Amino acid sequence: MQSELNYYLQYSNWHNESVESKEKDISVWCELIELHNLKPENKDADILEIGCGMGRFLLAMQRYGYKNLKGVDNSKPLQEAALRENLDTECADGIEFLKQNNKKYDAIYCFDVLEHIPKEYQPEFFTLIKQSLKENGFAVIRVPNALSPTASFFRYEDFTHVTSYTPVTIKFLAENAGFNYVVSRPEVVEDTELKELKAPFAEIYRKQFGLTDLILTPNILSILFNDKNSFERYNATTPPIVNKYTSGYENLNLKNLITYYVMKLFARLTFGRIKTFFKKRIPYKYEIVVKKTDRN
Repeated sequence: MQSELNYYLQYSNWHNESVESKEKDISVWCELIELHNLKPENKDADILEIGCGMGRFLLAMQRYGYKNLKGVDNSKPLQEAALRENLDTECADGIEFLKQNNKKYDAIYCFDVLEHIPKEYQPEFFTLIKQSLKENGFAVIRVPNALSPTASFFRYEDFTHVTSYTPVTIKFLAENAGFNYVVSRPEVVEDTELKELKAPFAEIYRKQFGLTDLILTPNILSILFNDKNSFERYNATTPPIVNKYTSGYENLNLKNLITYYVMKLFARLTFGRIKTFFKKRIPYKYEIVVKKTDRN
């Protein structure tokens, strides 16, 4: 009976060693780095990535001019792929590596790692990260978001996931490890259509649990700081990401309502191409609020 899963089989659903895949991954990482201001100030900073995979994030940091890069991954095939990129990586369990390593880092990155670690070991993992950071260092953690409408997909798409998170659970783990300064952010800026689609979920959270300023992106990005000065400097220099989940009906007015009903009428009374023409021009984004108005 096979006792160990080959994680490369899961990873290859999303990434491969082609030039196209590599360049796409690096581009995505650069966008994330810029969006969340994840670069250490000093180009000589000592950087560690736990769960480095094929090393695409490290390659992105390399393009920004960072040289002191170290990667760790417990999948031998993935770590070997990173080695082929001439990156300093080793195959090791993240917790065991931190236990045995005495070096202090300016920044430690853990993308899509925590959800693979058995829950009973996660508090220790946070503690080891804190112990492995320099006094003014920071850690970045990305995890699946339990609040997202697509939470189940990201929770169960990977068989090795053990849980998903909210900003509250991340803060709980971080503070228990001694991180008193934590910033949790939506992973991306979502477009208008996505925000409108998610508006009903946001309303449920608001009405049932009193939650506001929700993060509904598939992942949460959390930055953990060792000291208050670094935390305040980050907040002062990094624009917040605010995905306002509203249905887009705030601008609904009499003109829009008349347009809606006129178009609806023509769509019912005409035929063929003319009917299709009018149907395509019905402002459907107002349809929910119009139906609500009709009921009242």
